[in-house]
Amino acid sequence: MSGGVGRTSRRHAFVLSTGRTGTQFLATHFAQKPNTVAVHEPRPSWRLRLLSGARLEGMATDEELAGHLRALRQSVLNDASSDIYVESNPFLYGFAAAIPEVFGNAVVVHIVRDPRHYVRSAIDHGNAHGIKHAFNHHVPFWTARADRSDETANVTPLERLAIYWRDINTLISSTADPQHYLVVRFEDLFGSLGPINEIEQALGAKLTTEMAALGTRMNQSPTRKQDWEDWELEEVRTLDRICGPMMSDFGYGTEAAWTDMVS
Repeated sequence: MSGGVGRTSRRHAFVLSTGRTGTQFLATHFAQKPNTVAVHEPRPSWRLRLLSGARLEGMATDEELAGHLRALRQSVLNDASSDIYVESNPFLYGFAAAIPEVFGNAVVVHIVRDPRHYVRSAIDHGNAHGIKHAFNHHVPFWTARADRSDETANVTPLERLAIYWRDINTLISSTADPQHYLVVRFEDLFGSLGPINEIEQALGAKLTTEMAALGTRMNQSPTRKQDWEDWELEEVRTLDRICGPMMSDFGYGTEAAWTDMVS
């Protein structure tokens, strides 16, 4: 049963991911569109992150999450100031099934990043130490808790983030409505304008020249040396053990150098 929206003609998109996936870029892009409201992690997103964690651990249902989302986004439901609403928010990863219950035929855009680069980026941005480390280990439902799983309580930062990548991407892809679901690889997002066009087509929005140029400038060189080439073999095989099957689903891990290290 859909919760309904204040304006049935209004179009909505929610960008979900593990984080470290260009979600702020997408919010900036769509914020420049006419008749569009686009936001990145709007308040109170910390509550939504805890609810997503509870959903991931089987401690909350999609129906319960839909109720919370409806209450926390009531102002969005009642807003009549724009034709399009885009929320780019990795904290909503547990809400893939709840979003259509609240916003009707909303598009769920799932951004996936190569786990090898995601793990390194997350560690470089403080997930393995300081306040982020403390929240990850001591705040219930703040993040995927590897020590609550069947794997092991004594996980390394790489293992914890690899489990987080696997479990969140599995949850999003397995619970989203296939008819209103679009998966985009992070690397393709900045490598061409095709994914941007796909998202815009789903929303009925038109690509702007200014952001097309930005997307081109942010493209990474395909010849750049990959940092995982300097990893220890144990790190390579640990990440492949946890993420390998899903990596191949998204077209990652096909490089000869990687397969040689894994084997």
